Amino acid sequence: EMVRRLAGRLIDMDLLAQASELLRHQVDHRLKGAARAQIAADLGVVYLMDRKPEEALRVLNRTRQAKLPRELERQRNMVEARALTESGRPDLALEIVRNMRGEDVDRLKADTLWAAQSWREAGELLEGLVGGRWSDSVALADQERTDILRAAIGYSLADDDFSLSRLKAKFTDKMSDSPDTAAFDIVTRPVADRGVEF
Repeated sequence: EMVRRLAGRLIDMDLLAQASELLRHQVDHRLKGAARAQIAADLGVVYLMDRKPEEALRVLNRTRQAKLPRELERQRNMVEARALTESGRPDLALEIVRNMRGEDVDRLKADTLWAAQSWREAGELLEGLVGGRWSDSVALADQERTDILRAAIGYSLADDDFSLSRLKAKFTDKMSDSPDTAAFDIVTRPVADRGVEF
């Protein structure tokens, strides 16, 4: 636990190489069983932050074992799927998380579909993350506005005017009261009118 906290502090200071070295030593020489699998998942996250998805996959494969606690297995699957996406294998990433549920999984699936240039499907997942927020009176959070903009871009890249106009009709009022008004107007224009601003 002390080593994990120290690694966390190193990550906070953007000392990713030092954090990964500290965690790798624990995985290679100190731990066994579920504790080793947990630290390997943490190490995989550090490798992803350092843009080394292949290293993340290597450490996860080396520490794979049966009968891990459900939450730890889920965490390792998420890290592995993210690493596969970043290493250019989105189909394998989607297969890993196919039967998993949750907002974090939907966000990962949307990012994976985006990386695979499956624009419409990514747009649908991103729009689904925001859900029915278009109909309430609470202002959209930054992440929700970003999801809506990305959904609109996805629909536009998929040449899906129907979904684009539906999204615009639902969220115009909400987005007009936000810092992203101009961007929303640009990305929800009909596909034929995209122009240079898009």
